Amino acid sequence: MLGRKLTKALRKWRWVWPGGDSLPLRWHVGHPNFGDDINPYFFQKLLGRPVRFVRRSEAHLLGIGSILNASAPGSVVVGCGLLTPGMAPGMDSVARIVSLRGHLTAEAIGFDPGHYGDPAVLVARLFPRQQTAQFRLGVIPHHTRAAVCRRLIGRDTLFIDPAWHPLKVLDAINQCSGILSQSLHGLIIADAYGVPNGWLAPEEGMVGGEFKFADYYGTTRDPKRPLPTLSIGKLLDAKDLELFVSAYRFDLEAYQSYLRREIIGKFGNANLRAVA
Repeated sequence: MLGRKLTKALRKWRWVWPGGDSLPLRWHVGHPNFGDDINPYFFQKLLGRPVRFVRRSEAHLLGIGSILNASAPGSVVVGCGLLTPGMAPGMDSVARIVSLRGHLTAEAIGFDPGHYGDPAVLVARLFPRQQTAQFRLGVIPHHTRAAVCRRLIGRDTLFIDPAWHPLKVLDAINQCSGILSQSLHGLIIADAYGVPNGWLAPEEGMVGGEFKFADYYGTTRDPKRPLPTLSIGKLLDAKDLELFVSAYRFDLEAYQSYLRREIIGKFGNANLRAVA
């Protein structure tokens, strides 16, 4: 327990010290998980500005993840969502909502921002990668199932650990002809790069179930249905596995420009303390 707390503290402090005209940002810092850990790299690339991790009491951008329930009066929400509808915060708990991950989150909080999309739909625009297809399949488990999943992987399959550095995960996804993922952001990133993929169903006891996935798929042209995780061994051996890309159904360039304009243009070159 002490080791986990120390690791969490070190990972958080890596981003606490401000640099130059850094922007304040909050994201979930818990067990190493690329879907959360990509936040500072993503927003630095999107905004062309350094970011820093700040206390919840400070004005901040609230970034990628199922973290809307962790919002505060100084939160400027940028594309995050809820883990479950029952975790919806009151609208007085945020300074502003720029966009939300999906319409299910919007319905749960009773607010339509007019713009939707997990910001990670933009990763291929911000982090271009060459696709090499060295493996038939890549498998990304939920971080709680990583040890079990690793034992099932064969030679032509790449085990992609959700605890890896987020940029390493981007590279790994682009080394595969197809992806099976129990991680939401494994699916979002595969879709963003145009790598065919399949959704491994959440297992019993995984908080939130299918809600966050359905929230995301509401912003795509071809929503997926979950594949039964209990038969993952059969899925890995299947020759006719149906994998496809669920493409973002809105305009990526317009969404990227909108986020940049609303974050930087509206608050100028100072920082977001102006919205507190």
